[in-house]
Amino acid sequence: MKLIDVVNAQSAMQTLAGTKLPVKASFRVAKALKLIAVDMMVYDENRIKLLEEFGRKAAEGNKYDFETPEKEQAFQKGFQELQQEEVVLAVEPLGIDDLGDCSLSPGDLFPLIGILIKE
Repeated sequence: MKLIDVVNAQSAMQTLAGTKLPVKASFRVAKALKLIAVDMMVYDENRIKLLEEFGRKAAEGNKYDFETPEKEQAFQKGFQELQQEEVVLAVEPLGIDDLGDCSLSPGDLFPLIGILIKE
């Protein structure tokens, strides 16, 4: 799977982790969150390196400005390459029935399909 898929699924996994689940599902969700924590840390470190290389930190907060369109394009190219990196999530996907009586919104369920929930 692509790193961007993991990034997009992280919030939904957090939501699922805060839901009462059967033991099997709870274990797999917790394991998945633990595994993606490393990927997310490396992703953030590399994203910040790209921002620092091509941008300049703005006076307010965590915003970066690019001095030229070429620098912004170079950042975007590197960022897209980072997002397309292949990652392996060594967790057996759950069937929808494994979630028990858990209720998720379609917006929370969608990013989990194919990553933590079988299609």
